[in-house]
Amino acid sequence: MHSWLAAAAFLVAGPSEASARAVSVLAYAILAPVLYVAGRHVVGTRPDALEHGQIWLRPAASGLIAAALALTSPTLLTHASQAMLESTGLLALAAAFLAFFRTTSPTARPIYYTLLGVTVIIAYFVKTNYGLLLLLALILFLSAEWMVRPGRVTRRQLAYAIVPMGVVWVVWFMYPPKILSTWQALVNQPWNADQASGLEWWLFYPRAMLDMSGSPGILALFIAAWLTAVRRGGRNVRFLVFFVGLQLLVAQVHQTKHLRHILPVFPALFLLSGFAVTEWWTRFRGKVPARLLLAGVLSAAWVAMLVSLPSRDWRSTTAQSDPALLARIAANSAGGDRTLVVSAVEVRFAAPPVLDWYLAVHAGLLAPPGAGEALKPVVQRRIARTAERTLPASLWLRVRPLVTRAEHAGQVRTFYMDLSGDERQEVIEELRISLEKMRSGRIVSVTSTLANARWPAHSIAEVIARAGGWVLVADERLDAQAVRVGVWQRARAIVR
Repeated sequence: MHSWLAAAAFLVAGPSEASARAVSVLAYAILAPVLYVAGRHVVGTRPDALEHGQIWLRPAASGLIAAALALTSPTLLTHASQAMLESTGLLALAAAFLAFFRTTSPTARPIYYTLLGVTVIIAYFVKTNYGLLLLLALILFLSAEWMVRPGRVTRRQLAYAIVPMGVVWVVWFMYPPKILSTWQALVNQPWNADQASGLEWWLFYPRAMLDMSGSPGILALFIAAWLTAVRRGGRNVRFLVFFVGLQLLVAQVHQTKHLRHILPVFPALFLLSGFAVTEWWTRFRGKVPARLLLAGVLSAAWVAMLVSLPSRDWRSTTAQSDPALLARIAANSAGGDRTLVVSAVEVRFAAPPVLDWYLAVHAGLLAPPGAGEALKPVVQRRIARTAERTLPASLWLRVRPLVTRAEHAGQVRTFYMDLSGDERQEVIEELRISLEKMRSGRIVSVTSTLANARWPAHSIAEVIARAGGWVLVADERLDAQAVRVGVWQRARAIVR
């Protein structure tokens, strides 16, 4: 869904980095008001919102604190400044929280349940693991609630949330590869399997939370807010507590360690912080003068900001690039001949989205269907095989140009090893098939020279040699970037 929004931005303002980043920035800008409204509904307005001795809070203050934390979060700011889908996914999560809060009232209208189901679907289509985490949290939380208070979760309104999710996902999963791709999103992918144990592995996310929170003070606020919510929260607060705990538990035991995988906890922590701060204010208001209490809170906030901001590295490190390296790859790919650029996810300074963007927008060599980062060759091959087996011959002839469009996309096509987590042998076989279909042209191989590279130059050379008829005509090693660039041509083209 984020890709569709980016495509709409390109249609309106033209393809550019500013247009691509505008989607993330806009989602980030909308996130704050959504959290503000959600913060106003963290504590329900019904009479039983005072259960367990809960003190009535000022909803506006809770919402303002949540929105302020979102707007000043270094992690969210850095992601919003990039053309990444995390900001859009977090917006979908915040909208789902708001929809869930509106269903808490016994007189909640059916539209709120429908919106809850729709926001879960949107979260899934923006970022698969966000939607699956949200769905799992809802199922487990409502199941536990049903065991304690059966009357709350057996109401007819729940059908309004279940039906839209059921209809959409039944249609979506009628295509079997979608089931496989969803399952792969849940399964461990230990790319750094040699470090998938030990103290470093267990401390990965605790250290990440300290860095991503912005400062030790903000992390302490999150921890204190979570503990306060555990003891004094109502239904909405309990759901946020459960959501944060579930996300951190799954992240901690999962072997696939990525910083962005724990981003979903932050909207929930912002809301819990708003709840906790207003609760603390209400409790201490009668014991400490209001002006002194307000001055203390503001002073603590300013000190936390002053400590964290100067030491923060605001530069993006998620997709580093080297303009000289990208220009060199583009120069080797130009010249009129059909070119297949073979690279890998592990290559530094030329990550798949960065290289595809440069070849398409800056060099004007790559057509969108030929981008290996967008249309993964292995996945496209699976789609073609399934369609050929299941569709009538007459319909297959009409569909075939669509599912094989990457093979005829234009002058340049990119192929990335291990991009979709496929088995190594399947990736090698797909590359061999692609090479055999190229009757002429050239191959540009971009490989890593690091000692632990999964796809070094000799492994790519073996696959090219197996395809037959290709000769290495140029080979350059760039030690500063830890990259090796090779150019291959058909033997008969060299003879001519």
